Amino acid sequence: MKAGRIAVAVVVVMITVFSTLPTYALPTKDTVRQPGKVSSNRAFYGIDVSVWQGNIDWQKVKHAGADYAFVRAGATGQNSFEMIKDRTYEKNMDEAAKAGVARGVYWYSQATTTEEAVIEAKEVCKYAEGRKLELPIVMDMEFSNGRLDAAYAGWVSEGGSANARKQLTLIADAFLNYCRDHGYTTCLYVSQSLTSKTSGVDVAKLVKDGHELWIAQYNINNTSSEDYTYWQYSSIDRISGIRGRVDSQLYVHSEKIKTPTATRRWKPPWITSSWRIPVIRWSRR
Repeated sequence: MKAGRIAVAVVVVMITVFSTLPTYALPTKDTVRQPGKVSSNRAFYGIDVSVWQGNIDWQKVKHAGADYAFVRAGATGQNSFEMIKDRTYEKNMDEAAKAGVARGVYWYSQATTTEEAVIEAKEVCKYAEGRKLELPIVMDMEFSNGRLDAAYAGWVSEGGSANARKQLTLIADAFLNYCRDHGYTTCLYVSQSLTSKTSGVDVAKLVKDGHELWIAQYNINNTSSEDYTYWQYSSIDRISGIRGRVDSQLYVHSEKIKTPTATRRWKPPWITSSWRIPVIRWSRR
C-alpha cells in the first residue's frame, strides 16, 4: 500500500509539472505576416536536416506531413576555413526523393571574405550537381562564436555597423550569385537579428536582386517586415521518422510546392498485371 501511494504521488507530481510547461501551437496562415504578399498565399510545412538528426525514416517524415526538406551538404569550420561534407547528405537526398519530399540544399557558412564565399559556393554546387533540386541552394549565415563573429567585430571596429552591414551583404551576394550563375535558385538563411537595417545583411537588396529569404524567428507570429519566402519558427519541433528535435519552417507561396514523385513500392506480379519497375519522376521547378 505504501509503495502504491508513492507511485500515485509521483504520477500526480509529473502531471502537475508537465501541465505547467509552456504549450506550442503550430503557426497557421493567419499568423504568417508578409507585407506585399498576396492574400492567396499558402503555408507549406518543411524541415531542415543534417547529421545531427541521425538516421531518418523519410517515409514516416512524408506521411507526417512534411512537404519539403532542406538537406545540409556540409559546413565550414568555425575556427578554420575547412569545408566538411555532411556524411548523411547523399543518403538524405536519395531517401527524401524516394519518399516524395521536395529538397533544397544548404551550406553552413563561415565565410569572412567574398573569395571564401565563392569557394563555399563552388563546394555546395559540386554536391548539388546532377540532382534536380525542387528548392533553392541556401547560404546559412549565422553567428556561432566562430570566425564570422570575430570578423564582424573587426568590421565594426574598423568602420562601424555600416561597414559590418556592407561586408556581410557583399559576402552573401558573392555566394548566392555564384550559385545562381550556375543554374540554381538561391536563398539566404539568417536569424531575424541579422536582418537589422543598421548592422545586419541588406536582405532587401538581395531579394530585389532575385534571391529568396529564409528567416529564423522562434515565435508563433513572424513579426519581420522583410519579404521572406521561408520562416523557421521552431528549433525544437518533433516529427515522426526523426528521433530528437528538428528545425521546422513554413514555405509561404501562392503555388503548391513541387515534389518528386515517390518511388512506387514493389508488388508481386500476381497481385496486378500492371506492375512496373519503380522509378522516380522529377518535376522541374
